[in-house]
Amino acid sequence: MNQAAIEDELNKCLLTDEEMNRHAASLPIGTYPDPLFPFLVACEGSQSVFMIARQGQNQHIRIFPGSSLYLENLALTVKDEDDEDRIRAVKVWLDKSDSVKQGILLATLRPGSYEQHCMALALLPCDEGGGEEVTNRRIRIELIPSKGAKKSPDEWMMACEVHVMGKVEPLPYAERTDDDDDEHTEDGDDCEMGNCPM
Repeated sequence: MNQAAIEDELNKCLLTDEEMNRHAASLPIGTYPDPLFPFLVACEGSQSVFMIARQGQNQHIRIFPGSSLYLENLALTVKDEDDEDRIRAVKVWLDKSDSVKQGILLATLRPGSYEQHCMALALLPCDEGGGEEVTNRRIRIELIPSKGAKKSPDEWMMACEVHVMGKVEPLPYAERTDDDDDEHTEDGDDCEMGNCPM
């Protein structure tokens, strides 16, 4: 092992004093890219949500019982003007888990023409068992380069980012009967991806 080369690479990861002063406050999840660590956003209670997703850096969401996540806006930001011509489109996917290769396409964003997408998508803590367990979801970015555009995976990761905005709200609980429980269990398939009748 080349100790000097390893130390040099690790030192490049450190923030400078200027960066430390600039980022003293709490930062949105995903501010700094890390493809090795699956960022997890815990959704419970009442709060605003702001995440940053990149190519190769998935955002993991965990929705706890009693809370719902509402996705409201996606916004594409391209870091370098030159990259606007190198990026044909950016697809934003909502997957059930890491084991699912392709889930629901939320939006296709295009630099310079369609950089924002508004929505009203509710994700509920619901499964076939009636919503007693947490629900895990994944937001995944698929970058489609223009023909002939070439970059390394790390360069594509840093070329653009998608800002994901929404809010977490507590679910309004109502007194339920045994008939409601039976109906909810029978309609468990409707609970996929936030279509739960709860």
